[in-house]
Amino acid sequence: KLEALVDASPLAIVLRDAEGRIEKWNHAAERIFGWKESEVLGRKAPFIPAGHEEEGLRFRRMILNGESFADVEALRVRKDGAVIDVSMSAAPVRDSAGAATGFLTLIADVSARKHVEQRENLQREITVLLAAAQTVEQAIPNVIRALCTAQGWAYGARWVLDRKSGVLSCAESWSVALPEVERFAKESSSRFHNP
Repeated sequence: KLEALVDASPLAIVLRDAEGRIEKWNHAAERIFGWKESEVLGRKAPFIPAGHEEEGLRFRRMILNGESFADVEALRVRKDGAVIDVSMSAAPVRDSAGAATGFLTLIADVSARKHVEQRENLQREITVLLAAAQTVEQAIPNVIRALCTAQGWAYGARWVLDRKSGVLSCAESWSVALPEVERFAKESSSRFHNP
């Protein structure tokens, strides 16, 4: 019965030994992360992004020392390389003498919720920018910056079509402060297009 519950869970359930090797990987873990159970059994968790290994070790030490945690948000990586937002809860697994012999982690993919939160925050920021500006034209440079910053874009611009001449020109732009991006922004802004 317990095995059926684990496999039917909508949350990824990952059971690991004290060394961090995977002993159980349910169907939700396969769906969320992309690795089949047969690919991960006996191995360390493949979903910890490069550069976050110390975080994984810290969590493991905390749990094996008897601490549990719930709803900790972190970034994890799928088999296809996509980075996703997750919420994790974990607790130690103990033997009959009470010693921690491993740990159980429940993982929910919260990427969709994070995207909704990001969009709502961006909408609020743009609303404030538009309300504070005297004109839309005055607000647009700040709106471009807000959009680019929220999306992680290096460059953004507003292009305007002169209906009489049929020429498309850059009205305003924003870019990150990197020489190669600033060069691109300058070259791009100086171009005129005749569609």
